[in-house]
Amino acid sequence: MSTQITTFPALIDTGASLTCISPSIAQTVGLQPIGMRSMVSATQAVPVNVYLVDSLLIWAAGLLVPGTQVMEFAPGVEAHSKCLLAETSFAKLAHDQL
Repeated sequence: MSTQITTFPALIDTGASLTCISPSIAQTVGLQPIGMRSMVSATQAVPVNVYLVDSLLIWAAGLLVPGTQVMEFAPGVEAHSKCLLAETSFAKLAHDQL
Protein backbone atom coordinates (compact mmCIF):
# COMPACT_ATOMS: atom_id res chain seq x y z
CA MET A 1 0.00 0.00 0.00
CA SER A 2 1.44 3.36 -0.98
CA THR A 3 0.77 6.68 0.66
CA GLN A 4 -0.02 9.68 -1.48
CA ILE A 5 0.71 13.14 -0.12
CA THR A 6 -1.22 16.05 -1.56
CA THR A 7 -0.60 19.59 -0.35
CA PHE A 8 -2.86 22.63 -0.37
CA PRO A 9 -2.23 26.20 0.76
CA ALA A 10 -4.23 27.06 3.86
CA LEU A 11 -4.96 29.90 6.24
CA ILE A 12 -4.89 29.41 10.00
CA ASP A 13 -8.21 30.32 11.58
CA THR A 14 -7.56 31.22 15.22
CA GLY A 15 -11.24 31.12 16.15
CA ALA A 16 -12.28 27.85 14.49
CA SER A 17 -12.85 24.59 16.34
CA LEU A 18 -12.67 22.43 13.19
CA THR A 19 -10.72 22.70 9.97
CA CYS A 20 -12.81 23.49 6.89
CA ILE A 21 -12.04 22.47 3.32
CA SER A 22 -13.59 23.30 -0.01
CA PRO A 23 -15.60 20.69 -1.91
CA SER A 24 -12.90 20.83 -4.62
CA ILE A 25 -10.24 19.61 -2.15
CA ALA A 26 -12.48 16.74 -1.04
CA GLN A 27 -13.06 15.79 -4.68
CA THR A 28 -9.38 16.15 -5.68
CA VAL A 29 -8.19 13.67 -3.07
CA GLY A 30 -11.23 11.40 -3.29
CA LEU A 31 -12.51 11.85 0.25
CA GLN A 32 -15.68 10.03 1.25
CA PRO A 33 -17.94 11.67 3.87
CA ILE A 34 -18.18 9.93 7.25
CA GLY A 35 -21.30 11.88 8.16
CA MET A 36 -22.70 15.37 8.43
CA ARG A 37 -22.39 18.14 10.99
CA SER A 38 -23.89 21.61 11.35
CA MET A 39 -21.65 24.47 10.29
CA VAL A 40 -22.75 27.34 12.49
CA SER A 41 -22.21 30.97 11.55
CA ALA A 42 -23.59 34.21 12.94
CA THR A 43 -26.67 33.95 10.72
CA GLN A 44 -27.36 30.25 10.13
CA ALA A 45 -26.60 26.59 10.78
CA VAL A 46 -26.14 24.45 7.66
CA PRO A 47 -25.48 20.68 7.51
CA VAL A 48 -22.19 19.92 5.71
CA ASN A 49 -20.09 16.83 4.97
CA VAL A 50 -17.48 15.69 7.49
CA TYR A 51 -14.34 13.75 6.48
CA LEU A 52 -11.39 12.05 8.17
CA VAL A 53 -7.94 13.07 6.93
CA ASP A 54 -4.34 12.65 8.01
CA SER A 55 -2.74 16.08 8.44
CA LEU A 56 0.96 16.88 8.37
CA LEU A 57 1.70 20.12 10.16
CA ILE A 58 4.93 21.45 8.74
CA TRP A 59 5.20 24.38 11.17
CA ALA A 60 4.99 21.93 14.10
CA ALA A 61 8.22 20.09 13.29
CA GLY A 62 6.46 17.82 10.79
CA LEU A 63 3.82 16.62 13.26
CA LEU A 64 1.53 13.96 11.74
CA VAL A 65 -2.06 14.14 13.00
CA PRO A 66 -3.90 11.03 11.78
CA GLY A 67 -7.68 10.76 11.61
CA THR A 68 -8.42 14.48 11.87
CA GLN A 69 -12.06 15.46 11.35
CA VAL A 70 -12.55 18.23 8.80
CA MET A 71 -15.76 19.68 7.48
CA GLU A 72 -16.71 21.06 4.11
CA PHE A 73 -17.49 24.74 3.64
CA ALA A 74 -21.21 25.42 3.55
CA PRO A 75 -22.65 25.87 0.04
CA GLY A 76 -22.36 29.47 -1.07
CA VAL A 77 -19.62 30.38 1.41
CA GLU A 78 -16.96 32.56 -0.18
CA ALA A 79 -13.70 31.76 1.60
CA HIS A 80 -10.36 33.46 1.02
CA SER A 81 -8.70 30.04 0.97
CA LYS A 82 -9.69 26.50 0.01
CA CYS A 83 -8.61 25.36 3.46
CA LEU A 84 -8.95 27.02 6.86
CA LEU A 85 -6.95 25.25 9.56
CA ALA A 86 -8.49 25.36 13.03
CA GLU A 87 -5.54 26.69 15.02
CA THR A 88 -7.10 25.91 18.39
CA SER A 89 -7.37 22.16 17.85
CA PHE A 90 -3.98 21.76 16.15
CA ALA A 91 -2.16 23.91 18.70
CA LYS A 92 -3.29 21.62 21.52
CA LEU A 93 -2.29 18.49 19.59
CA ALA A 94 1.10 19.94 18.73
CA HIS A 95 1.70 20.93 22.34
CA ASP A 96 0.68 17.49 23.65
CA GLN A 97 2.88 15.59 21.18
CA LEU A 98 6.03 17.74 21.13
